[in-house]
Amino acid sequence: MKNKVRLVYVLVAVAAVLGVTMVAGASANHVPVSGVEMPLCLPPTPHPDCTDGEWTFPGDNQHVRNWVLVYQVDGSDDRIIGLNRLVANANWDADGFGPGWGTFHHQPAAHPDGYWDGTWSAQMTADGYVSRIVGRGYGQLEGLKYQAIEVNGYIEGEILELPSN
Repeated sequence: MKNKVRLVYVLVAVAAVLGVTMVAGASANHVPVSGVEMPLCLPPTPHPDCTDGEWTFPGDNQHVRNWVLVYQVDGSDDRIIGLNRLVANANWDADGFGPGWGTFHHQPAAHPDGYWDGTWSAQMTADGYVSRIVGRGYGQLEGLKYQAIEVNGYIEGEILELPSN
């Protein structure tokens, strides 16, 4: 009986050590990134992908659907420097304040065979906007996750380099 109890303790200890080793080896590498977005849909020569979307004005509100915006992103990591194409939706009040949301496709110039796809949500206020960005890498960026907060065009976030299986 003592041998069985000792065996159980040994197995529990081995499992604990393996579990700690696996958790330590499975941690993601967090790479801080920062940048700025510059709009490319402005006159006199807006980017050809820019569209006005559909705007309606129920009551004193403004609703926007499928508005396509393109931005040039400059930043601290070549995996975020490039063109970012947004599809935007919003429910704003008469002053243009309220929530916005949509999707994005971000093509880094240094990684032509890789891209980010994801979602964003924002809040427009009298001070501008705050947006939460969450994306996943594809192609050359496969296995990476991108998350950031953007405030009035300035981006602070991270790329998560996840361990491969």
